[in-house]
Amino acid sequence: MRETPYKVGDIVCVKRFYDDMIIRGQYTGLILGIDRFEWTNFSHPSNRSVTEIFSVLNLETNEVMKAEAFAISYPDRGKTE
Repeated sequence: MRETPYKVGDIVCVKRFYDDMIIRGQYTGLILGIDRFEWTNFSHPSNRSVTEIFSVLNLETNEVMKAEAFAISYPDRGKTE
């Protein structure tokens, strides 16, 4: 089972997606919490799955939003434009 590198208190970049998984935009946020869901496939009891849902404070709008790990990354710290 893979553990996420993200922790509560991390500043992250979160991508937002349309229903068909095309990127809609992104925002910078602060991870406030992590909810971990674990379940077993009843057809194959040894096959267990885990999903982590992150509560992220959008630093642009001050809204708390939800995100999965695949949508989260660390901001580019060395990038200059």
